[in-house]
Amino acid sequence: QSLYDPVIVTDARGRVLHLNRAAESVFGPADRARGQEAASIVGDPRILDAVHDVTGPARLPNNDPDRNWITLRGEGGDRVYRLRASPMLDDDATLLGAVVVLEDVTSIRDLDRLKTEFVSVASHELRTPVTSLLLSVQLLTEGAVGPLSDQQREVVEAQRVDLERLDRLTRDLLDITRLESGRMPPNFESVAPSELARSACDAVATAAGSRGIGLRVAATDRLPTIRADRTQLGRALVNLLTNAIRHSPPGGTVTLNVRHAAGPPSVVEFAVTDTGDGIPPDYIEQVFDRFVQVPGSSQGGAGLGLSIARSIVRAHGGDILVSSVVGHGSTFTIRLPLADEHDMQNNAGSPHRA
Repeated sequence: QSLYDPVIVTDARGRVLHLNRAAESVFGPADRARGQEAASIVGDPRILDAVHDVTGPARLPNNDPDRNWITLRGEGGDRVYRLRASPMLDDDATLLGAVVVLEDVTSIRDLDRLKTEFVSVASHELRTPVTSLLLSVQLLTEGAVGPLSDQQREVVEAQRVDLERLDRLTRDLLDITRLESGRMPPNFESVAPSELARSACDAVATAAGSRGIGLRVAATDRLPTIRADRTQLGRALVNLLTNAIRHSPPGGTVTLNVRHAAGPPSVVEFAVTDTGDGIPPDYIEQVFDRFVQVPGSSQGGAGLGLSIARSIVRAHGGDILVSSVVGHGSTFTIRLPLADEHDMQNNAGSPHRA
């Protein structure tokens, strides 16, 4: 009862059993809510979906920390909450109901926004001097100030490599802040998945060939279309393929398999599989975080490619899944709704957006 965060308890049929004091400030008096259908008290479809998930046959916990952010208006104004739901069972594992906790993360969200703004400004300010230094390196390489000795060329080449890496990093940081802040929304159109897959493979073919890695694509032209931003989604696929190539040994294989998975919901899957060392179980949940590098893996990236890919895919209403076996490689799977499925999801959700 004394918890600072709102707590909602329902029975197995979705009727409200209890609201703590914090929940009363959002949903009204507990006495009025007790015994009522949660739909008539809570209203927000995401909370109702969470109750349904944990009280349904599968009893799936609804605790995804990245996706379950909701905004609700209470006595003190709008607050941002992280939604967590779990089934409530007795000693015999009989379902009694659901417990929903709304963790107030308003201050955390504000700090995250400030951090994102700082990264965006810093990255933008770095781009001008980095571009200028790259131009200077190019002029030196072309002999604009006279011929260079072999030792000087070696130093200039090292500078070029480091500056290009810094340039990619600043671009990636700018892109991820724009994606997360909603300043780079997808420009949707109907796209053929097979065309997107082949284009992404063409973009990384040279990199794969230089490392002696086989690149395969399995995609039929009969796949249903998806509603996507061709450029953004192409980048997400290229990021996954580049990551797979980087972590595959010479002589290995990277495969992009595209298929239609029947629903509900009906989706198109892009699965990128490598033959690398795999990801330790402790790091599976962290690989999409910024700057994360799996210990012992080959270096070369800044640890932003997977984070950018996930941001792009989620902006398309999809998600990325990862499975891995240490010593046998990893598979990253993008799941995207079909064009008509995407429209139906948007139409169904639009009246309830907070």
